[in-house]
Amino acid sequence: MSNLIFEPHSDKQQDVLFSKKPITIAATGIQFGKAVYSETDILTVEGYIKAKNITVDSILIDRNGLPTKVTGVFPQGLRECYKIELTDRKSFIVDEDHLNIIKRRGYAKEEIITTKELFRRKAMWEGKSKPQIPSSKPFIFPTREYLISPYILGALLGDGGITSSIILSSEDDQLIDRVSSELPNGFKIKRKTPNVCDWIITNNCRVHNSQGHMTNALKDDLRRLKIFGCKSNSKFIPDEYKYGSIEQRVDLLNGLMDTDGTIQHDSGSTCRKMEFYSVSEQLANDVIYLVESLGGKAWKAEKKSSFSHKGEKKIGQLCYRVNIISPFYNPFWLSRKAEKYFVHENTTNKLIKHVEPIGKLETVCFSVDSPTKTFIIEGQVVTHNTIIGVIRLKVAMHEYTHPTDNFIITSPTYKIMYQSTIPVFLYWNKGVGTYDKKNECFHIKGGGKVWFRTGTDPDSVVGITNVRHILCDEAGLYSLYFWENIQARASFKEAPITIVTSPYSLNWLYRDYIRKFKAGDEYTLGRTHLCQAKSCENPYFPMAEYENKRRTMEPRRFNMMYGGNFDKAQGLVYGCFDSSKHWIDPVNLPPGTRYVAGIDWGYTHPFVIVVRAITPLGMHYQVAEFYQTQLMLNEKIDAAQRMRTMYPIEKFYADPANPDDIASFNQAGLRVVPANNDIKKGIEAHWELINSGSFAMFKGQNFHTADEYEMYHYPEQKDLKPDQGEYSLSELPVDKDNHSMDANRYVTFATFTTSKKPNKIITSENQNIIPSRISSDYDLNRDKLLKKKRSNSRIL
Repeated sequence: MSNLIFEPHSDKQQDVLFSKKPITIAATGIQFGKAVYSETDILTVEGYIKAKNITVDSILIDRNGLPTKVTGVFPQGLRECYKIELTDRKSFIVDEDHLNIIKRRGYAKEEIITTKELFRRKAMWEGKSKPQIPSSKPFIFPTREYLISPYILGALLGDGGITSSIILSSEDDQLIDRVSSELPNGFKIKRKTPNVCDWIITNNCRVHNSQGHMTNALKDDLRRLKIFGCKSNSKFIPDEYKYGSIEQRVDLLNGLMDTDGTIQHDSGSTCRKMEFYSVSEQLANDVIYLVESLGGKAWKAEKKSSFSHKGEKKIGQLCYRVNIISPFYNPFWLSRKAEKYFVHENTTNKLIKHVEPIGKLETVCFSVDSPTKTFIIEGQVVTHNTIIGVIRLKVAMHEYTHPTDNFIITSPTYKIMYQSTIPVFLYWNKGVGTYDKKNECFHIKGGGKVWFRTGTDPDSVVGITNVRHILCDEAGLYSLYFWENIQARASFKEAPITIVTSPYSLNWLYRDYIRKFKAGDEYTLGRTHLCQAKSCENPYFPMAEYENKRRTMEPRRFNMMYGGNFDKAQGLVYGCFDSSKHWIDPVNLPPGTRYVAGIDWGYTHPFVIVVRAITPLGMHYQVAEFYQTQLMLNEKIDAAQRMRTMYPIEKFYADPANPDDIASFNQAGLRVVPANNDIKKGIEAHWELINSGSFAMFKGQNFHTADEYEMYHYPEQKDLKPDQGEYSLSELPVDKDNHSMDANRYVTFATFTTSKKPNKIITSENQNIIPSRISSDYDLNRDKLLKKKRSNSRIL
């Protein structure tokens, strides 16, 4: 199991991690990154550069070997740091507050401890069962153009002479044939002397350079690479060859190993070794990098060589032996060696050897756009950004280990789930189990499952039992219906729920939890832990950047993105809807009030009915809603009939996209007509209805509709496709969180004409009567009032 390092940014985040409340909410400003020592080498697509020289838009490499763009760079100043040394003699620097997830051989569970605590518990890394840190997959770099092929360069660095002529020493005809086939046009390889294994590469068509002198293109290129003239003890791999494509680096490694590499059995054992020998320490280090860049593991040891001269034993140059584990690629191409290739059973993860404090050092923090939030630092060590929710779930996975235990991870959409949530989870749970993509679950070793579900199908969590913990990623984008189903899954075992989100609209999360928490609601305080923080409360976030954003950004947007505050979503379709004004306690409605309803069809998406009461004076009240997914046609008909039993609904206005369903409803005795589905005109009519003061909605029965009013919006830049322009009100709204909105639009378009004067909403305060659903004298006046015409309302 890998050792992974997690760093909380503040006491608030540590409180989130160890919260004991049933519902834990982390809703904070953006840019929570991870600091590294400013002199640390960071791997980019162009090679390693110092952390202090990384800039926004620099392209780093993540733990999956993929390019990842830097989205933010934040100097952090002096922080207490520790040096963690590995058994392969590499080391890296982290600060004292990192949380480390580690696994030791012989231990069933992983542990989560700070770097400071890891230092204190010396027995952990001084013993035989040392904690491990993760390896990475092969790095993906762009393909480069080379005059000298990577295989030929590797062979020359292994068994070549490049001090005056270009000579290759080999007795393998297969190797010589490949070198010959990859030479540039005009070059050939021939024996230097008959019956000798030295081969010389010559130029058949020497050309004049810009100064008019005869030149050899291969020698010129070796000079450009600064390796022509290097003796055996000073050879190295030029940087541009270190960062070629995977295929090019495999060819380079093959050339090196086919010449100076060995594969053998240890005497008296079945263990085999793959090794590379060189008297150049730099070349040995470069081979280690090359192996690790291809997803392997390599480490070097020193070996003193000796030889006999005129009967006298002499000590030769110090030799460096590189041991190699290469699980992804055969390091040999030459048949006699390649056929012996094997994959080691032992891990390529790295073991911690020593931890020591080194005082305060300058640090810098990066944010990257990698789904795994990782990047590679010196020594091919994986580091990462903070993922608090997954760590909290992982703690629960360690606590509950019965084969029937279940855990749930939810995201608002498939896009967020598969691009962010799942990759992050799998990164933090490498070796813990296996991912079953077909069934969207993770099988934990020893039993138990983690289920992945999205709000795209809000009933997708239904049926999962024995749930021990639920993680809700970006829950500020969930519909209320999805949240209600999640709560139902948690209730059986009283499973804790962790909500991790950026601030969004004033929907159920703000209305039912954050606002009540801040107001001191006793019940909410007893069940909820809230971590709500500004970006600047993260000690890694630079105050200068925070202040710059505060001065330059639109205040509402700044307060959401950097202040951690919830506000109305940008570009709300019905921004005129004010919950404090338009969401009222139920009241008595006057005689003559009529009832109609709107229907929005759905199966995976909710099937929705909204019931509208229209008074003789033209006031519109939404008195009830029905909101459910995965219903068959007969179940939808039953739902509509129940609503008609509760309210004397005269007519249903339905989405015209389902004519067969409309016909079935009419056959069942329900009066259903196709609604006008002109979206822009329907939105305009419903906006006018709300804005005119002629609309209100009863509390207690219309939670999902209230939720959609706070979420239904026109496209923001994040909602647009790459070929679309800037945000514009001319765009149709985002096709999401709109099911009740559509049903309301159908009703309003059919029944409302703009009044010259706003009407006064009836409330329990201004009518001085006890609220009830329907006036008792409704039936006495129904027939008479059905015939009465109204100037500002119509029923078609």
